[in-house]
Amino acid sequence: LARAAQTKEVRGWLAEGSQTAFEALLERPIQRPADWLPPGARDRLVKALSPALWGWIQQQVPAVVEHLDIEALVEQKVLGFSVQRVEELVRATTQRELDLIVRLGYVLGAVVGLAAWGVSLVLP
Repeated sequence: LARAAQTKEVRGWLAEGSQTAFEALLERPIQRPADWLPPGARDRLVKALSPALWGWIQQQVPAVVEHLDIEALVEQKVLGFSVQRVEELVRATTQRELDLIVRLGYVLGAVVGLAAWGVSLVLP
């Protein structure tokens, strides 16, 4: 049996069969892994792993950002836009900022008006 298992033909069958079985296993849906855990395990895992994962992320992000050329990525993205799309972006951003300035003007006008009214009450 051992000699038969070492022949090329049997090895091929074993390799093909194991590959087919492995692919079938990978194709099978696993549902939700959290369903496999006992009650309360999810919360314990979150509590135990969150600080460690957050610390690891904080350490890794600067290195990842350092390797990315953000300026070039943004430039490529903007150069890929049509002139009409760039105009729309500029117009929308400008409109949003102008709306904010107008609202702040309303607030500032109300504050100054209330202050003037308060001063006129105090100083007849």
